[in-house]
Amino acid sequence: FLHEPGTALGDRLRGHFILNQFPSGKMEAFTAKAVGASFEMSRARLINSGIMGIGMSWGADGALYMADWVGGYPLDEKGAVWRVDEEGGKVHPEREATRKLLTAGFEHRDLNELQVLLGQADQRVRLGAQLALVKKEAWETLIKVAGDVKAPLLARVHGLWGYGIGFRRGKVDDSALHALLVAETQPEMQVQLAKVLSDGKAGEPSEEALLDLLASDSPRVRFHAAIALGKLEVSDAGDALRQMATKDAGDAWLRHAVVTGLAGCVKAEALAELATAESRNLRLAAALALARQDAPELAAFLDDADPLIVDEAARGIHDDEGIPEALPKLAAMLDETHALTEGTLRRAINASLRLGTTEDAARLVKRGLQASAAAAPVAKDAVAGTTAKDAEKAVVYEPALDALQALLVFTAPPRLDRVDGVHRLFPERDAKTIAASIQPRVSELLALKDPVLKAAAIQIMLALSLQVEAPALQQIIADATAKPDLRAGALRLMAAQHAQDALFATTLKSAAAKTAPQEVRLESLIQTFAHQPEIAVPEASRVLEQGSLVEKQSGLTLLKTTSTAASAKLVGNWLQRLAAGKVEPGLKLDVLEAAQAHESLAEQVATYQQARTSAPRDDLAEGGDAKNGRDLVTNHLGANCIACHTVEEKEGSQVGPLLKTIGSQRTRAELLESLVNPVAKIAPGYGLVSITLKDGSNLAGALAKEDKTSVTLRLADGTEKRLARPQISMQTPPISMMPPMLGILTPREVRDVVAYLSSLKAKGKTTASAAAH
Repeated sequence: FLHEPGTALGDRLRGHFILNQFPSGKMEAFTAKAVGASFEMSRARLINSGIMGIGMSWGADGALYMADWVGGYPLDEKGAVWRVDEEGGKVHPEREATRKLLTAGFEHRDLNELQVLLGQADQRVRLGAQLALVKKEAWETLIKVAGDVKAPLLARVHGLWGYGIGFRRGKVDDSALHALLVAETQPEMQVQLAKVLSDGKAGEPSEEALLDLLASDSPRVRFHAAIALGKLEVSDAGDALRQMATKDAGDAWLRHAVVTGLAGCVKAEALAELATAESRNLRLAAALALARQDAPELAAFLDDADPLIVDEAARGIHDDEGIPEALPKLAAMLDETHALTEGTLRRAINASLRLGTTEDAARLVKRGLQASAAAAPVAKDAVAGTTAKDAEKAVVYEPALDALQALLVFTAPPRLDRVDGVHRLFPERDAKTIAASIQPRVSELLALKDPVLKAAAIQIMLALSLQVEAPALQQIIADATAKPDLRAGALRLMAAQHAQDALFATTLKSAAAKTAPQEVRLESLIQTFAHQPEIAVPEASRVLEQGSLVEKQSGLTLLKTTSTAASAKLVGNWLQRLAAGKVEPGLKLDVLEAAQAHESLAEQVATYQQARTSAPRDDLAEGGDAKNGRDLVTNHLGANCIACHTVEEKEGSQVGPLLKTIGSQRTRAELLESLVNPVAKIAPGYGLVSITLKDGSNLAGALAKEDKTSVTLRLADGTEKRLARPQISMQTPPISMMPPMLGILTPREVRDVVAYLSSLKAKGKTTASAAAH
């Protein structure tokens, strides 16, 4: 909260206000309007737009100063400092007086002068005077100002704050503060007295005076009194805090205060007795206070009839460090028949995963087998602020799937918790014992109708090596109505358990048929190499002639891992096709890498490389995986693409060209060239050049445009400077800030990035001008 007087800018913002800097570069000021125990922002006024003032401060001259990284957040060592002021405001007499006070300092001033300055309009002056009085240990002066009802409120507050420093340091006791609190009627001073007393060792009389504040008509006073009592752990405050909870805990701010008070003043056993209280507000406050105490007694509130209170109890038991002693009761809630909210269900399922017993595994299986049912509606209090648009975007929570996914990692839970992200290490779990407890439910898991749940069940069977009869798996694999992922998973499980069964060979052959989905055909090829090596190479040869591009790529990847003469011969034949230009573009890299994996083909590979006449790395333009490319662009730390580019999201850097529709503007070959040889062609406005003028001066910046008569540079401050050709004595070639990606990314990764970038098209038809550009 700032208060800057003496200028037209300060006049518009006079009072309590907040400056808020948005990522878009817009800065607004909001008035802080007191509402209940807190404040709300109102009367938004635009202060600045177009400059991202990432650091702001008032100068001694009364102007507002902002730091700017020029163009967002590029790591290019560019920046600027901006001064925001009113025209002619600098000469205002109040500002000049304030500047002199701040530059002269305060330590040399006497007590009377400092006492007067405690009421000065500028906050920095008041603080300077306050701290100077503290250094002089002028406690009597400070408490005198605090108690002077005729002094300005801000002067009294700073006097109290200064005295509070002495109280915290043990230089003074609380007797003067107690006397002031008993006589005080000004609400804001009562608030500040409560805060100051809670920071030191208050005596019993002061604690009793704080108790009286709980009956204040001011919500803000009650708020800070309750927090102060909790910090001081005043046991006599229990009854008054319970009454406050019943009355005020419906308000989020006052609930926070009363919970802080109860957590500090009331023991867990007494709070647990409130689980049967008639008042919903009181039960909710008690549950939250027990969560603050990390008390196992919180488990009693899992039986509450109010879903919001159950949710809060589940959060307290489960989240962060949680309350391990109460986890078993939370996990046992999966056995209940009545509906639970999504928040509680997620935590009950995750509690079972954390506990890791065979009983918990059985619970998860049971929940996974239950018919899909929507979670209970969340209490209105818990969803305040949710818009209809948010609700439309929300993904429907499926408890059965969540339970099965937890079961999938049951024997080796992830180190980062599935629900709250906390890092945890678990002792080793006996997979055989867990599998034995689930084995009796295999037939029920196979009977699941929902294809997503059934696919998850197949994954569990594979992960835990659960025994499944071959005919049951063959039936799933052959089911043309089942999802491809489910059928592929069933084939993987059948290969793991029944590779020697005659039925497996028959099933593998049918899975490779043209009528089967691509996912199933791919799995068939993988399992053929794993379990039927005698026919693997002929099958790969067939796929290379007849399969889809993805299947051909998979076949060549598998041939890399097979060091037989037949495998090397087949790859050698395809290398000859590559040299003859008879391999489709998307397969070039895969053929070359497969050949490089066979030592016997090293001479042929070297001959091919020497004889190449095509553009370098033209084998990376086609055949990439756009989905993997998107992940690389977004998340690869070495490439760090989004540090310089804006791609799909609104946020991003403007250091490099905008890529949102780059697939409409550039061919795959051009995109590849930009990745492997960024200096070959530099987009206008993004190449850095250095220019030496005939007068001996130098300029550097981005080459915005140039023609026969002039060169235009974009300078570090964002401005453009046009230079006539006769002025220039030397100009360096444009340099790209982007490094070559090969070496940072593997060839396959570069190919994937090309595939992703080429998919970024403008919505609708591409215009002729865009295509030309």
